[in-house]
Amino acid sequence: MQAYIEVPAANVWNHYLGQVSLTGVPRGTWQTVEFPIDAATEQLLLGNYPGVRLRITSNIGLCGQDVLFGAVRLGGDLTCQSYPSIPPAILSSSLLRFENVGDWSGTAAISAEVNHVVEGSAALDVGPVPWIRVSSRPFSTSELQGVTSRFALKIFIPSEAGNQNWVGGMNTFLDCPDLGLYSSPIGYHALQYLENGEFNQIELTLTSLQEAALTSPSETCQLHFEITSNPVVGGFVLDSAGFIQGTP
Repeated sequence: MQAYIEVPAANVWNHYLGQVSLTGVPRGTWQTVEFPIDAATEQLLLGNYPGVRLRITSNIGLCGQDVLFGAVRLGGDLTCQSYPSIPPAILSSSLLRFENVGDWSGTAAISAEVNHVVEGSAALDVGPVPWIRVSSRPFSTSELQGVTSRFALKIFIPSEAGNQNWVGGMNTFLDCPDLGLYSSPIGYHALQYLENGEFNQIELTLTSLQEAALTSPSETCQLHFEITSNPVVGGFVLDSAGFIQGTP
């Protein structure tokens, strides 16, 4: 019998834990077999990663009775898992809270979402479609608060469905035509291996030109979110975007 572990969010696939021979194990009664956990795997299990999988494989002769597995657990000297770190606070603004669906337009249908909301009374429901570009109305940079180089957005990932190895990805762009910025890429973030059924905070880094633009007088800036997704997974919800204050 062999054991493996997968932590997709940490790019760990089929990590081999070890092998135990079942030859000579007493029959007809429950027996405990153990697999050692190396230091690297222990650190992964102490982390905060979604979608961790334990895989057990066996090579058992067909001439005997069924072999049963049960009560999988951790043993030895146990270490308590620390609490997940709290995401840094975001300083948002009226536009970036997605309260008013009229502030946004999409290449496919978008709508107000009132059931899954981080703050306020509404968020923005997007999809499910294979691709969509969601654009803000042109805004004045004076509407923004606390602009820094660290832009963040909360996105709700639907409950697990379909192929979790391809949930989707999101590209973020900035336009400020009067300042010479056209579809300037802020960054890309994959949407798989995030927590399903809840909001996740995505963080992107603005370039010095983008940060300078958003702190300069302008009335023509727009934000664009391009989401590519597996429609089977379902729609996403955007809420509570803004700028992270302080140093990392």
